[in-house]
This record gives sequence, structure tokens and C-alpha cells, in this order.
Amino acid sequence: MGSKAEIAEKLDEMVKLFGRFRKFASEVTHKTYRESPPIRHILKQEIRQIVESATEINNLILAGIRPSPERDYFNSFMELAENGIIDKSYALQIASSTGIRNLLAHGYDKADDEAIYRSIPDMISSYERYFEQIAAYLGR
Repeated sequence: MGSKAEIAEKLDEMVKLFGRFRKFASEVTHKTYRESPPIRHILKQEIRQIVESATEINNLILAGIRPSPERDYFNSFMELAENGIIDKSYALQIASSTGIRNLLAHGYDKADDEAIYRSIPDMISSYERYFEQIAAYLGR
């Protein structure tokens, strides 16, 4: 079970990672993304890290509510909504980011680069909202 202090520390680390990702992504044009394998690799790795960090936070929160084995990536977001930690109307939107993470983790060479690039703006807005809602849960 994660204490609120531990969750807050993980959230702070994630916010820093996300800030770097958002800044880097905002500077990458579609052309650069398409033509630069190293740029694509960096963005894909950061997307994966962001989703994994969020699900780690989710599981720490959920362990404090109802101890059980760790939830999978998708269901960790859905259970946060069921427990009133994040908005139910938004849970499915952010939970869908786990599909991108799974594609990157298990089929990296087969990942649709165009779909990943197009997903970045939605991912940014989803995780900005996530930070607000987790901070509210922590009483920040």
C-alpha cells in the first residue's frame, strides 16, 4: 500500500517526465517525426514511461483502498473512476492510452507511427487532467 507521501513523490517525478515530454513533443514537427527514427524512438519511450508511471501511481492508490493483486494498465484507470478518484466520463479516454503503451511494449516494430504521432495532443491533455485529479485526491 502506498502512502500519500509516496504517491505524491511518484506524481512529482511523473510531472517532471511529462514536462520534458510535452516540451520535446511541441518542438517536433510532423516532418521531423516521420523522417527521424531517433526522434520517434525518444517520443515512443517517453509515452511508454508516462503510461507506466501513471499505472504505478494508480496501483498505489488502489492498494490503499482495496488491497488486491496489481490491476492491469487499463483497469487501473477504470478502478480509479469507480472509486471516485478520477471522473468516470474521462476514465475511458485516459485508459485508452494503455493501448498505445501495449503496442509500444509488445509490438514496437509494428507500431503505426502516424497513429502514435496523432495521439500525442490527446495524450497531453489527458495526462494534464490526470495530474489535476490525482493532486486533488492528495489534497494539493
